[in-house]
Amino acid sequence: MSDTTKSLLNELQFDTTCITYSNNTEYRAALRRFFNMNPVFCLTGSLDDDAVGVIDEELDPETADELMYDTTTSMKMITAIYEATQHEPLFMDLYLHAAGRIFSEDAIMGLTLLFCYDHFSVFVPFLVNYLNGVSMGNEKFTNEYRELYESV
Repeated sequence: MSDTTKSLLNELQFDTTCITYSNNTEYRAALRRFFNMNPVFCLTGSLDDDAVGVIDEELDPETADELMYDTTTSMKMITAIYEATQHEPLFMDLYLHAAGRIFSEDAIMGLTLLFCYDHFSVFVPFLVNYLNGVSMGNEKFTNEYRELYESV
């Protein structure tokens, strides 16, 4: 694992209490906390100076919230997570299984899909346990994996 990957993973919010949500707004807030996103209004999702704008007062709250999604940070974190897990067969099987749901064979796309509303709250504890060194042979880890795999 590269030093950059280790550094990015250290930035992740490993407190899984942040993953409780019951609606889109709470889900997006949990995702932002997990990835440590910069909540700046971004027309393109990029934090480039020319893309940052002022929220139009006529936008509905959900659209305004969506425009505050930090794609740059989330993709850096997803890449770091992929680099940290790509050599584990269980993770690769999970990523490819998730990707297959949208007729893809792209493992990174599968990983990205595991951060969607329906899977985030199950995937994050599983991922965090792995990154915190819980043995893959551990019964709890095995049960979490089975639950996650079957839910995708």
